[in-house]
Amino acid sequence: MTTKETSITEDEAAKLARRFAGVNRARFARENKVPGGDSMVYQHVRNLRPMNLDQAMAYAAGFKCSLRDISPRLADQVERAVMGSAASIALPVPALTASGAVGQAVSIEQAVRVLAGALAASDDLSRELSASILKALTQDPSRIDELAAKLETILSPPKKNSHEFGAHRVA
Repeated sequence: MTTKETSITEDEAAKLARRFAGVNRARFARENKVPGGDSMVYQHVRNLRPMNLDQAMAYAAGFKCSLRDISPRLADQVERAVMGSAASIALPVPALTASGAVGQAVSIEQAVRVLAGALAASDDLSRELSASILKALTQDPSRIDELAAKLETILSPPKKNSHEFGAHRVA
């Protein structure tokens, strides 16, 4: 691990330790299904081991905060994976358009309500990934087709016997 990486994980560990002040680690790990349990929580708050994405997501869910609040390092990795080239992610889904199923225009309010419903039904990682995609869209609206396809893949219900991106295989 480089000096910079050590510094980053030290910052993550210090922030995590502050969140755990007064919190029963064993109960938190059990209730929030932290991979590795209380022992791993101890190793993370003492910076004995860097956390992985599954562990960071469990912390974020348990503390009701964003992945970025727990680990900017992992949030950046997820964002790079999601925002990487379409070839590196290979999303076989059609682009979204601004028309409804029968070709009628969809109002912004309707679109936002549909998006809100999909986000409400999704898990924390899907919401994090969706936020990254929406942020990218605000920075470059010309990427609508690419980003809408990614968003649809993340928020669409998984298909049976499917091993698509919606299963959160980002690495």
